[in-house]
Amino acid sequence: MATMLRRDPPSQLPSLGMMDATSQLQSLSMVDATVSAVLEQLSSSSLTKKIEGAGVNPEVQQLKNNLRDMKEVVIDAEQRQVKEENVRVWLHELKNTLYDMEDAFDEVLRIPNEKVASLIKDLNSRLRSIATAKNMFGFTVKRSVEKPEPFQCISLVDESEMIGQIELKQKLIGMLCESRSDKQKGPHIISLVGMRGTGKTSLVKVVYENDKIASTFEKKIWVSASNIFDELKIAKAIVAALEGATPAFVDLGSLLQHLCKLIIGRRILLVLDDVQIEDYNRWKPLHYCLENCHSESKILITTQKESISRIMKAADILTVKELSDEECQSLFRRFAFFNKLPKQCEELEPFVKQVVDKCKGLPLALKVMGSFLCSKRTTLEWQSILNSEMWKVDEEFETGIPFFLLSYINLPSMVKRCLSYCAIFPQNYLINKDQLIKLWMAQGYLGSENNKEMELMGQEFFDYLVTRSFFQEFDIDDDGGIISCKMHGIAYNFLKLITKHECLAMEVNGDEQPSPNPDYQDKVRQSMLMLSKEASFPNSILGFTKLRSLLVQGEVTNSSSVPQEVFDKLLLLRALDISGKLLYEDSIVNIPSTKIGKLIHLRYLNFSLLKISELPEDLCELYDLQTLEISQCINLNKLPQGMEKLINLRHVVNDETSLNYMPKGMERLTCLRTLKEFVVSGGVNASNACSLKCLENFVYLQGSLSIRKLGDVTEKVDPGKEKPLKNKKNLLHLYLNFEKDTEEETANKDENVLEVLQPPSTLERLEIRGYKGKTISPKWVMSLRKLRMLNLHECMNLDHLPSLGELSSLESLSITSMHVKKVDNEFLGRESVVNSPHSLFIAFPKLKALRFVNMEKWEEWEATTNAIWEEFCDSTIMPCLRSLSLVHCPKLKALPDHILQVATLNELNISWCPLLKARYDNRYGQDWDKISLIPKIMINFKYVERGKQIGIA
Repeated sequence: MATMLRRDPPSQLPSLGMMDATSQLQSLSMVDATVSAVLEQLSSSSLTKKIEGAGVNPEVQQLKNNLRDMKEVVIDAEQRQVKEENVRVWLHELKNTLYDMEDAFDEVLRIPNEKVASLIKDLNSRLRSIATAKNMFGFTVKRSVEKPEPFQCISLVDESEMIGQIELKQKLIGMLCESRSDKQKGPHIISLVGMRGTGKTSLVKVVYENDKIASTFEKKIWVSASNIFDELKIAKAIVAALEGATPAFVDLGSLLQHLCKLIIGRRILLVLDDVQIEDYNRWKPLHYCLENCHSESKILITTQKESISRIMKAADILTVKELSDEECQSLFRRFAFFNKLPKQCEELEPFVKQVVDKCKGLPLALKVMGSFLCSKRTTLEWQSILNSEMWKVDEEFETGIPFFLLSYINLPSMVKRCLSYCAIFPQNYLINKDQLIKLWMAQGYLGSENNKEMELMGQEFFDYLVTRSFFQEFDIDDDGGIISCKMHGIAYNFLKLITKHECLAMEVNGDEQPSPNPDYQDKVRQSMLMLSKEASFPNSILGFTKLRSLLVQGEVTNSSSVPQEVFDKLLLLRALDISGKLLYEDSIVNIPSTKIGKLIHLRYLNFSLLKISELPEDLCELYDLQTLEISQCINLNKLPQGMEKLINLRHVVNDETSLNYMPKGMERLTCLRTLKEFVVSGGVNASNACSLKCLENFVYLQGSLSIRKLGDVTEKVDPGKEKPLKNKKNLLHLYLNFEKDTEEETANKDENVLEVLQPPSTLERLEIRGYKGKTISPKWVMSLRKLRMLNLHECMNLDHLPSLGELSSLESLSITSMHVKKVDNEFLGRESVVNSPHSLFIAFPKLKALRFVNMEKWEEWEATTNAIWEEFCDSTIMPCLRSLSLVHCPKLKALPDHILQVATLNELNISWCPLLKARYDNRYGQDWDKISLIPKIMINFKYVERGKQIGIA
């Protein structure tokens, strides 16, 4: 459940109208939140102790007093700057000083006391001068409200939001799925036309995810085509979707030749979202290429102009119109009245039409205004919004921006900072939610409040912005959580206006060297570079010495593209991401061992996918580092031995590396929330390595953890005393790999180690690989009452399967490469029935998918002949089973009838199982009738649907 934050009171709305629209937006700032962040930083216990040692307590107290005075007036100043140029200059000077103070306080703990005293006095002098100037303006004291409060969030994906578009949705699905009668060559092109904010993308997204669409096309491809129509980028995106990797071609001709071969005869659905093109010649080469796909393929474009539909040669054009008054009011009420009492809704009803009329039939505007007014519960608040002078300059803005402006102004200042940071990304960039929250942390936007987890605050702020419609196009995980999203196009344009100089997204192609305006060098704080394959790192960036974030995207061909001068000149960086930029054989990169330690402000560091064999020891001087990402650094075999010094480290994302051990002392990293992989060490590395027991110290671990080389555990383990994972209630996914470097017999040792690694009862996914024990303790397994997925791989010494049928939450079970000869009723949990004969027992009550692979010795799957079992109906065994797969089980003779007769069984896959094939084949198998009613059957690549053979793969 998401949470809602209290907004600033409506009386604090600025008066807009004296300046042009663009200037108004660019003058908005977030000084209030920055003052709060500096005050919090200045009050930290470590900084206070250092200051006491420097003997500058009086100066620090004066700093605090001046900052508190500033905080009381900046709300008024931020409103008055819209009309008063001198106030805007004053705020700019204050903001720059606050940024410098944040950076200076980072350094205090590392410098001698005498330098601390000098630094504090200098900052005090600067702030005193600004405070003196403040008194000239006669500001009014206004306080913002920042504390979050719980709220309920409307579902992200809810077709009931498609008010007024249900008929259009059904028509569009019908057109996409119908067969063509004209038999013309090439795909059928359909265009959806409507002005910005009419919900074109949302409608197409719902259609795109429809089950009927999924079964109609061999491949679905979605490409955002906003801004300049770039046929090379679009072609690359299509090839990447078809092949799963970005193509290496750099010229359009070669790329289109490759694409022609890929799509020939294939039935595809291609969505080109937000097309803006005025010249058919730009579309023509790609259009001709796409004509090689199956004639039943479809291309669906969305655009704002009907003329573009004709340029694109659309055969059918559908118009997305503004909503009617009745539809507008219905959609608006869904958001604005959500979770309100009937009496409140009745009191606010007279205002509905006035607000709706301002939205001009646009679903986006209705959703933004509705979600904004959701927490406004009084008629006074609603009347204040309607009286805002913002409406007077509506015609100066791009359609939709006034609604985002009003929503933005009423955000808590801490959330404004987080949202404004998103202007660092280019338009249509797929933003990873977890990475975004870590970047917010690195900038200090999620300062602790009442010891609240920064990550939790980040999640709440993100959810809050989702409800305000700043984000769209969500990728959702299996649990319904957001993985990634994009900024809404209008919201993005709004952010670029208000952060024009602070955030810079720069695209670099080929050898061109962009030259940003040097006047902005001291203003740019956050930057993302998008480099093409042949691009060189733009040296002009090295002049932006006040950069706090540098995120480099793209795939470049030589290591000089990320120069080592970055570590010399950009010394204020808080976030550095050069992940995955050097992907070629000659692109081995060496991180400068004596330079990275200079980046003392660094909190976020991402080297993922780089071909590095080790990290410099100097990295351990980055005491404030919070996040270290080194995923898929396949050549990385060790971490620095001084990792224990990184006491503020919260996230180590190190999956898919070649690490041989975890360095001794890592147990001191008690702030860790994420550790993707823990590597056990035996043999030569044991003296430098952290033991298995040190996992006890990582009390805040959450998410997923992989423990590798468990077969190499050398220390004595006592299952009765040690339970390093037992109380980690936020650890949800666990992967235990018993691979080992030694050849010693490990059966008993593996059993002890597994018993010691008692996971928390809240675990949801478990994988065990290479386990050499002969048994798995029933008590150990039965403690996992929330386990939803279980994979057992290469557990060769297990001669029988444990009683997994008693796992009440299990939904997916995969058993691979075992030497089991017989699966009997113990697998179902027979003992529970024997011990409780008078109570109902259901084996595998929630299991949906069951898979056996490479079971070379498996001969018999025992049917339920026990009398106690027979008194129950078949539905008491795997009543929810939907998919059963058996791959390479050469000796298995038959399947139990009670499994084949489960009413919910929808898919059966039998591959490389000769005896089963002979038994169940639809042409000559003696037991074909037992499976013939299963909707989807695959026997050795022969597809059968409801008893009818429909094709050979």
